[in-house]
Amino acid sequence: MPPTFRVVLRTFATLPLLLTACGDDNRPSYIRVNYPNGVMQFDGTPDPQFAQGLSNQFRLCAVNDPSPEAVYNDDETTACVHLRISDTALQTGPKEFKIAGTAVISPADPGTIPAVAFTAGATHSPEVQMVYISTICFGPGANQDTRQEVTGTLVLKENSQTKLKGRVVLQVKGTTADRCTGGDSEANLRFESEP
Repeated sequence: MPPTFRVVLRTFATLPLLLTACGDDNRPSYIRVNYPNGVMQFDGTPDPQFAQGLSNQFRLCAVNDPSPEAVYNDDETTACVHLRISDTALQTGPKEFKIAGTAVISPADPGTIPAVAFTAGATHSPEVQMVYISTICFGPGANQDTRQEVTGTLVLKENSQTKLKGRVVLQVKGTTADRCTGGDSEANLRFESEP
């Protein structure tokens, strides 16, 4: 079932580059994905969802739900930024990382973590070991590898044993991974987690 659009903002080519917006906590928190019918916006300030058994790999997800009052209408779509950070960079105080690389994501069964090959570019911070964007809905999954060129920044404002708080800002060229795949995408997400 093709995704239903709640917000069509403008053609994707005119979306602003937001790589310098990391310091402003008042900016909206969102992911935007380009589809043939327009741009779908996913709103929210997500809590990091850590991969089972992994303290350094998490995803940040936002939702587009055209009819939230319809409980049994499966029209919502979720977009997620997936990150893996070096253990040596966590719980070490505020940090800022540059992101510039290529992710190749293999298809995976629902509920499983896909294999991801991430190749860092010349300006990429090595502490960020993986980053990509996926979309999830009640549609068919990808049946071949997905490739993304990813640039941006990750700012950890609080990075301690008791709190992980920051913002990730990304521009992605390529197809989103997982289900209901879209095209080029961007993210500007605040996040905060307290164990």
